Amino acid sequence: METTVYVGLGSNIEAERHLSAAVCRLADNAEIAPTAASPVYRTPPWGYREQADFLNAVLEIRTTLAPLALLDTLLAIEARERRARGARYGP
Repeated sequence: METTVYVGLGSNIEAERHLSAAVCRLADNAEIAPTAASPVYRTPPWGYREQADFLNAVLEIRTTLAPLALLDTLLAIEARERRARGARYGP
């Protein structure tokens, strides 16, 4: 069974490359089909303000993955892009 899911994308470190890579990696997965994308928005940082602006977008996808399998896939994409989780609201 396919489900429509909305995935938030955002980065302020090499943001254009990371957003593009995320969309490409999702599209390369046989169980995920991107169907629409919002415009990309530039937003100022919130919380920790001493950092670059963020680029943010939302991607609509169709997927046959169960919720936890989709989450695992999204976290694996972040890991491949070398996302480092640091300070809350940080880069």
